[in-house]
Amino acid sequence: MRNRRAILIDDPSIGNQEAIARLGSLAGTGPVTVLVTPGFVPSYRVGPEHVDMADLFLEEEQRRAEEIVEQLRGLGVEASAKVRVGVRPVEIIREVLETKADFVIKVSEDGNSRTSPVGSTDSHLLRQCPCPVWITRPREQSPYRRVFAAIDPQGNVPGRAPDLDDRILEWAIEICRADQAELVVVHAWEMDGEGLLIRGRGSLSPAQVDRLIAATKADHESRVDELLAKHDFSGIEHTLQIVKGRPSDLIPAALFRGRADLIVMGTVARTGIAGFFIGNTAERIIPQVGCSILAVKPEGFVSPVEEA
Repeated sequence: MRNRRAILIDDPSIGNQEAIARLGSLAGTGPVTVLVTPGFVPSYRVGPEHVDMADLFLEEEQRRAEEIVEQLRGLGVEASAKVRVGVRPVEIIREVLETKADFVIKVSEDGNSRTSPVGSTDSHLLRQCPCPVWITRPREQSPYRRVFAAIDPQGNVPGRAPDLDDRILEWAIEICRADQAELVVVHAWEMDGEGLLIRGRGSLSPAQVDRLIAATKADHESRVDELLAKHDFSGIEHTLQIVKGRPSDLIPAALFRGRADLIVMGTVARTGIAGFFIGNTAERIIPQVGCSILAVKPEGFVSPVEEA
């Protein structure tokens, strides 16, 4: 794992051991900031000495973060602690912007739920954080045995940045090398308007429709081959799955069948459009995912927090 600056989000309500272990297993991880983000600080004073509860509260938050720092240092990871008070996802993103962090890692808020694998803060980060967001699951497999990378080199999502698939594969390959895990690259494709053509809504014959479907499939396969040819998979056991159908249906099914430990995927469909920070396909896939998630955004993504 090349040198990357990370932010570990502390959450005492769910624990941090999976994220700590993950950082410890990534050889070459850069400095880590353990970030505590309380939403409020009590402002009253107590006792005859008028002890300031705000000071006590912040000291306790800092102490807890320092305990995690010591755990990371024990694993050979350079780390420091920081407390930021305010709206949690906003303060996390502000820390990312100020430190130019390469990724954020945290344990899923709703990791015990099969129907809601991410919580409110997780969702905000997936939409608005400018760097990759790694959401680990409680009791996740460590090291990972099987990592999936979901790609779309055909650009089925309008406005998808062309560099996004490269970034997805770069992360997936690095993690697989660190964990000696198997990599499964998956691409699900559809042909626009296929249902209408099959039902005879166009002027094409059934044979012409079949040829059009075959040509579309070949085009997808060619683009996938071109993408994979740009990356070094040496030393990694890897397979490719190209499947026909709706990605929001097929990718979660592939993760379940393949017993995925992690899915590396892109979350941004368009940039520069207010309120549109996560693709519709990702919106449908993420609630169905039962494994850890590493969500990658394209180069140059601008967070709404940065614009505020």
